[in-house]
Amino acid sequence: MAVMTTNLAELKKMVSEKQGDFQPAKKWDYAPMFVPVQTEGRPVLRVERRQDFMDRSLGQWRTKIVARVGGIALGVAALALLAFNVFLAAGAALAAGWVYGAYKRESFFFDIVNKRREIMEGT
Repeated sequence: MAVMTTNLAELKKMVSEKQGDFQPAKKWDYAPMFVPVQTEGRPVLRVERRQDFMDRSLGQWRTKIVARVGGIALGVAALALLAFNVFLAAGAALAAGWVYGAYKRESFFFDIVNKRREIMEGT
């Protein structure tokens, strides 16, 4: 079996002759497994200070408590106004429903979303 020997100059000449046969390297979008890179300009996570979180949560808690009491009070007022004026009772009932909806919304975010929220604390 014959062995072919070559040198670096001959290899460079062979590569330059066959340059058209080589395909350009395919460009892949690098996407690691656990960190998304194609987020369309939106941040992947939001970092906030503890004080900002506490201020927002305190506002949600206050709104939740006031809306619960307000919804119950307006519901009782709607029942009391039913004996005097139907239109006032209907207005109070609509207001009670709106305020109770605000209570349920804040309760959902305060009790369910924040309980499942991952907190990564730094020292």
